[in-house]
Amino acid sequence: MSFSVGEVSQPSILLNFSSADATYYLSNLNSYFKLVLPSPISASADEHIYMSLYQITIPFSFKGINSLNNVVDIEEVSVSDPTDKNVYSITFRKGNYTIEQIIESLTTAMNNTTTLTPDDNTTCSSITRKVNSVIIQYDSIVNGLKFESASDTYKIRFLYATGTNANVSMDKPLGFKFNLDTDYFQLDNPLRSNRGVACSFTKSIYIRTDKTSANSINIFDGVSSVLARIPVNTYPNQYIVSNANDNPFALLLTTQMVNDLQIALTDSNGNLLDFSECVIDFSLLFQFTKNSNYKEVGEERLVNRLLEGLKPLHITKEDKQVEEDRKNFIENLKEKREEVEEIKKKILLPSIVLTEKIGYDPREKIPNQLEIFKRLEEEK
Repeated sequence: MSFSVGEVSQPSILLNFSSADATYYLSNLNSYFKLVLPSPISASADEHIYMSLYQITIPFSFKGINSLNNVVDIEEVSVSDPTDKNVYSITFRKGNYTIEQIIESLTTAMNNTTTLTPDDNTTCSSITRKVNSVIIQYDSIVNGLKFESASDTYKIRFLYATGTNANVSMDKPLGFKFNLDTDYFQLDNPLRSNRGVACSFTKSIYIRTDKTSANSINIFDGVSSVLARIPVNTYPNQYIVSNANDNPFALLLTTQMVNDLQIALTDSNGNLLDFSECVIDFSLLFQFTKNSNYKEVGEERLVNRLLEGLKPLHITKEDKQVEEDRKNFIENLKEKREEVEEIKKKILLPSIVLTEKIGYDPREKIPNQLEIFKRLEEEK
C-alpha cells in the first residue's frame, strides 16, 4: 500500500525504470544519473503532484572503500633537511574492511613504499629491507586512529587537500575531515583522527532527487533532496528490497510538470555508492490532488479559456476589467487580419510567462492557441 495523498484528481502514474535506462550518467558511477522521460508527467495549474518511492531493488554490491575514496597521498620529510622529502600514494582495493584490516593494510603499504633510509633509531623489514615508517593504533573509546612515525628523524603527513588524488582521498574512512591536509606526525608527537573512523559499508542508503519539495526538510538549511532512506538489513552479494509499505511518504513537488529526473544513491554523508555497475531497479509513483488554495487571476483565466476553446467561465469583479480588455483584442482579431501579430504579442506572450511560472512548457501551449486564432480567422 502506497502513501495516501487523499482524494486524487486524475489517475496515478507508475514509472518503472532502472539505472541502465539512464539518459546519461552524472559521474563515473551508475548511482548518479539523469533520466529524460519519453513524455512529461504533468498536472493542471490547480493540481499538486506527489512523488513517492513505490519499490526499489538494490544489489548489495557496494563497498565501504571504493573508487571514490580509496587513495592516500603521503608526504615524508626529513626533520634535519626539509628539502629532503618524498611524496607517494597508496591505493586500497575496493572492499569492505574492518578497522584491523585497515590498520594492517595501511601499515604494510607505508612500510613497503617509503623511501626513507634506515638510521640508528629505525628498524627495517627483514623482507623488504625498508624502514618501518609508521605505527598505527585504534582507540575504540573514541572510534579513532593514532598515527606515529617510527623515528624522530623524519615526519609524515597525509595530503588530503593538496595531494594529486585529493578528489578520491581516503580521509573520511580514516577519520579525518574532508579536504584538509593533516598536521605532521612524528615519534612521540602523534596524529589523531578528528572524527569517527568510517571504513565499513553504510547502514542506510539515501535515495536523492533533484526535484524540489515543499514537505521534505533537513536540520541544516531546511531543504532536503532525500526521497527515501533504505536500511541495509541484509548481507553483501544479496538484494536489498524496499516497497511502499517501508516508505509511507511522498514528496510534494513544487512544479506541475516533470520532464526528467536526477537520481543519486548515497550513504548518510552524501557520498555516492559504487555498485560495481550492477543494475538498480526503481518504481516511482506519481499522484495528483486538487490544490484547494489555487485561485486564477484574470489574465490566467483568459489563457485557460483559450486553451479550452473559449468555454464560458465565471468572472469575478476584480477580473472583469482585465477580461473586457482581452475580449476587445479578440474581437479586433476577427475583423482585422493585419492585427494578428499584435494580438499574439499581447495575449500569447503573457501566457508564456504564466505557463512558465506554473511549471508548464510554453511550447506545448502555443500550437493550441494558434489553432484557436486560425479558427477565429476562418469564422470571419
